[in-house]
Amino acid sequence: PSVNSNLRMAVSSCAKAFKDKYFPSDPGAVEVGVTEDLLQLKRLCTELNAGVDDQKTKSKGKSKASGSRLADNSAHKEEYLIGVISEMLAELGKGDGVSTFEFIGSGVIAALLNYFSCGYFSKEKISEVNLPKFRQQALRRFKSFIAVALPSNLDEESVAPMTVLVQKLQNALSSLERFPVVLSHSSRSSSGSARLSSGLSALSQPFKLRLCKAQGEKSLRDYSSNVVLIDPLASLAAVEEFLWPRVQRGE
Repeated sequence: PSVNSNLRMAVSSCAKAFKDKYFPSDPGAVEVGVTEDLLQLKRLCTELNAGVDDQKTKSKGKSKASGSRLADNSAHKEEYLIGVISEMLAELGKGDGVSTFEFIGSGVIAALLNYFSCGYFSKEKISEVNLPKFRQQALRRFKSFIAVALPSNLDEESVAPMTVLVQKLQNALSSLERFPVVLSHSSRSSSGSARLSSGLSALSQPFKLRLCKAQGEKSLRDYSSNVVLIDPLASLAAVEEFLWPRVQRGE
């Protein structure tokens, strides 16, 4: 009887924890079905966006503080922002972290774009007067990001945060890519099943592509003399894995 009682209590406790987490009494208190990792990532994105916008507003306003004090405040703020980004990269690098779907909806991409553009991404246009100052600030942020994303003291067994971020971006792009399939001939049959079969048959034939370098591109080798067969359902990551060894220049 004691064993059954303990088992009943354990099951009841687990059921209550499950109910409180996914079916809270206050629906607005918890985001149902959202993992802790995703919530943490969203919180960091909110902090980063708020910090960038605050820095942008302060840089626009007029202050009576001395130049050295303004520089100290700006440097302190930049350290805070890169610290938030470091936490974001660490969150993405967790072994059982966010999925590709969660990464897309987390706001990381928009937050990083907002950070690198100093709060001007897809917003107001930068005036010519402020353009030199903006370039210097953007350059400093890129350098700070590289120092965090590609640390020089990384262990051989560790994966660079930049590598994790690029993989996440590639997976997101592969899941969102939508290339329309246009048939060169239409089926003579008017039945829906025949048209569907004709459309699906187009996906069984690889695309024959001749890939050329962009005009003025000097960092890649020419590969336009070769015809590449690419499966219609291949992801961009798979295409890059095939193509990169053939176009990269040796050191």
